[in-house]
Amino acid sequence: MRINLSGILKDFGREETIEYETYFDEIEWEGEKLKFKEPVKVKAVFTNTKDDIIVSSEVNTVLNVKCHRCLKEFPYEMSIQFEEEIKKSINSAGFDKDVFYLDEDNTIEFDDVVKMHIVLNLPMRFICDVGCKGLCSKCGQNLNIISCTCKEDVFDERLAVLKNFYEKDKEV
Repeated sequence: MRINLSGILKDFGREETIEYETYFDEIEWEGEKLKFKEPVKVKAVFTNTKDDIIVSSEVNTVLNVKCHRCLKEFPYEMSIQFEEEIKKSINSAGFDKDVFYLDEDNTIEFDDVVKMHIVLNLPMRFICDVGCKGLCSKCGQNLNIISCTCKEDVFDERLAVLKNFYEKDKEV
């Protein structure tokens, strides 16, 4: 959503609260395309300071993701809070790609800021449940649904010498 901040630029300390819902199709993360199950709800408070605009935001949404252990799809609820600094103009030091700037007409595409913070707050791995057992490494069966009959202890006879390595009272 393009937000016009001309109104708060008139006075230092002036605030404006904006609440809206937006729809994102998907975001790419770690080679996967994550789809949004619900609209993204945004509440942002923009405050004019001397040099820039500080925005404090709350974002809530639900993503459709796959568990990294069992590959089951499940809804992942996100509720994040963040603060971001928006520069009023490019200073004499030049443009910084890691900083958000107001456009010439005092607007900003705030959805870009929201998407960035959603991605920054994603976990390294999505797990459907703390007790998820995952998939059998031999047959691929979902161990949350069915116990497989694969042998778990496949022993390599070449390593038999190391089997008793930590036994007590043995001389090395």
